[in-house]
Amino acid sequence: MGVIAKGVRADDFAYEQTSLADFHAGLRSKGVSVNVADMMAEVGEAVNSRYTRMRQPRTARTSTPTSIERFIEEEFAPRYRAAESE
Repeated sequence: MGVIAKGVRADDFAYEQTSLADFHAGLRSKGVSVNVADMMAEVGEAVNSRYTRMRQPRTARTSTPTSIERFIEEEFAPRYRAAESE
């Protein structure tokens, strides 16, 4: 989380784990339909239970050369700042 906070120049970012029920409720409170919120929570449940997992290990062939720092700086942070100023 430090990489994201640094990238968007925010000292108050914190990782907060939440239940899937709270995640679902949060999506609904932002206007996401019940059907889409259900599906997104289902994905979270599949990942958490390890039902959905990587079948192939990461290798040079299957990985991007882009670092998380570069992605945050070039892609995420500009969009975050643009959304913040709306």
